Amino acid sequence: MNDQSLRLLPRAYSLRDAEGKRKRVTVREALRQYGQSLNFLADRRRTLHAAFEFSHFLMVIPTIIFFAYYVSVSTMVLYFVIFSVLANVANTIWYHRYCSHRAFQFSHPIIPKLCLWFNPLGYREEVYALVHHVHHTKADEDEDPNGPQLSWLGNYAASYFEIDTDITPAQYEHVKARLAHVGMPFSSYESFQRWACVESIPHYLGRWAFATVFWAGVFYAMGGMPTLMAWFAVQFCWHAIVRDFNFRGHGTPEKPKQVDGWDMDRRTLALNQRFYGYLAGEWHNNHHAFRASANTAFMRGQVDIPFQMIRLLKGVGIVSKYHDHRKEFAARFLNGEKVGRARAVDVVAEESTAPGHIG
Repeated sequence: MNDQSLRLLPRAYSLRDAEGKRKRVTVREALRQYGQSLNFLADRRRTLHAAFEFSHFLMVIPTIIFFAYYVSVSTMVLYFVIFSVLANVANTIWYHRYCSHRAFQFSHPIIPKLCLWFNPLGYREEVYALVHHVHHTKADEDEDPNGPQLSWLGNYAASYFEIDTDITPAQYEHVKARLAHVGMPFSSYESFQRWACVESIPHYLGRWAFATVFWAGVFYAMGGMPTLMAWFAVQFCWHAIVRDFNFRGHGTPEKPKQVDGWDMDRRTLALNQRFYGYLAGEWHNNHHAFRASANTAFMRGQVDIPFQMIRLLKGVGIVSKYHDHRKEFAARFLNGEKVGRARAVDVVAEESTAPGHIG
């Protein structure tokens, strides 16, 4: 895989001062980046970014309405149940382990197509996956699209670091190959250069509109306005939590937070955080060690709910196979092997052919 086929456009600010040392990202710099990435009047390639972000902030209204008028024991139970399902199924299983890393395979190609059309979140799979590939390639470096080096607000504003469309047709084919398993129809090379969207734009807009109406109808039918407002509130909070995880998922070179005997992989500053691990199976240090694994709970005290769901899906025939690197993790880290800080290269072929136990 030619890594030059996947690049992000430069930030609107530098992470280095005049002496070349890392500096704190200011509020002004973060907001300038945010404004630049959404300025579709200056660059039409940002139009879809702006449309989605506008819809995201529209969710503030039902979120306020929900917490102001509809909070009760039953609606809060519903809120946390929905949040848990989205965190484990939509985020970890779909976006992270399938779209980004191909940690498992569905038993029929129609299944990911259905997942696309019923994905309630609207966040484009290509943005999540492609930016995530860069994150693994550039983890903890200045070019890393997320991490504590950007500050909390910088991570929130970095949600739409743009994919560089100034690539050759052959390189665009490589980009498409990274997403071929997702099941989306692709835009032409010319359309990609105009709009910075790999997926066919009519397909994306159609499925986004369909899923929005479908799920809103389902939750309104379940309990009227209280459940509908709870549903929209969960969506807004999910997007906020994801961006928070991007900020907290790694330590910094100046103050690494890794714990001996717990964060075993020292090639990056990724952290095994209990909150995100128990919430959605995001044991991030383990994940960086074996990113193509459908299981990331490799140590005592760690639980991976999404992996148990994947095992269940395999048992009923929806998933055909998955990668589980628990044994490889034990051989590398629990039997005395020392691991240095050598940089791992994020090659997409690794995600589909990585060794390990096949479920």
